[in-house]
Amino acid sequence: LQIHQRDKTWEMAERKGNYIMEKLKACIGRIVVDVRGKGMEIGLQFKDAETCAEVRRKAFTDGLHVIVGSKDNMQIMPPLTISQELLDEGLEILISHLDL
Repeated sequence: LQIHQRDKTWEMAERKGNYIMEKLKACIGRIVVDVRGKGMEIGLQFKDAETCAEVRRKAFTDGLHVIVGSKDNMQIMPPLTISQELLDEGLEILISHLDL
């Protein structure tokens, strides 16, 4: 608790979460139906389960681990302590597969 208070982890989570949401909302269109979440827990809804699974497989092949929470919903939950550089790298991998 002291570390969270000292580092203001909740502020960082909100700031980085908003950043992730902004990047992913720009991808809504052909295969991405919706992006929603709070802080750094974000859901990415796809047009169907097959597309979601395909994006997950391709991202994993490129080194990004994401979880499919339900048939067409991918969960994005980076650690609260992730660096901006690593966050950008992960988003770049994911976004590169959102244009199937």
